[in-house]
Amino acid sequence: MLHIVTVGTSVVRNAFRDSDRYPVLASYRGLFGRWSVASPDSFEDVEASKVVVPSHGVFRALLGYIDSDPRRSSAELNALLGYFELLDDDGVEAVHDVLLFSTDSGVCWLCTRVLEEYLRDLGKGRLRDLGIVLQRIESVVSERIPLFGRDFKKGSINLLVRVRKIVARAREKYDIILANLTAGFKPESSLLLLASTLYGIDKAYYIHETMREVVEIPLIPLKLSDEIKVLLEKLAKGLELSVRERDILARIGILPPSRKVADWSRELARILLGVG
Repeated sequence: MLHIVTVGTSVVRNAFRDSDRYPVLASYRGLFGRWSVASPDSFEDVEASKVVVPSHGVFRALLGYIDSDPRRSSAELNALLGYFELLDDDGVEAVHDVLLFSTDSGVCWLCTRVLEEYLRDLGKGRLRDLGIVLQRIESVVSERIPLFGRDFKKGSINLLVRVRKIVARAREKYDIILANLTAGFKPESSLLLLASTLYGIDKAYYIHETMREVVEIPLIPLKLSDEIKVLLEKLAKGLELSVRERDILARIGILPPSRKVADWSRELARILLGVG
């Protein structure tokens, strides 16, 4: 199985929340408080990016925090490990590769790299320590998506392009490709869900906010209607669109309410057609 995971900043935010509960975090409470509300490129965000080194004290503290309570400390792990437990309960034995997508900020990259380090450690046979016996983590890779979480339109384009290319290459290698949608920004997660239905991701899952359990979402493949496909092809090629055609594309969100064609609209059209 391949898990495509969008990563947020839950590790740092939860570390700030729990800094009085876990001694390993106590001396860094001030840092975690500032970083949990940092905006990209702020002093605090750059400060967080400087500790993305496995030997750094802050990095080790976060790693120790995750190790002490992985599901409480990380929204991403809460869903991933919960999914592993579901597979165990169903008697399914599986090997997993995990791809972590970070937003383009120092704080999120720190969270992502700490998660990568922890998951790689679990891949050395430590899942059994968590009571998970039938699952094995084979590989973990982190990737920072340019402008993701900074500029919704440009970052989303970069995410969609990356997901499409990965799924195209992975289709023959994996039995199941899954999207973990629990963490990160909800609009971006929604786009990943859309990409999942278009590009052939098999399932999506997340932790339900009310029931606090893993919910699996079967994904029904979407196919562009012939009419929409023709309009997207015209848009991608820069051809003139009639008023009616602009209205149709605006109604489905490809064009803004003003009906003006922007570079983002053309890029999105190419991606949806599979040529971006």
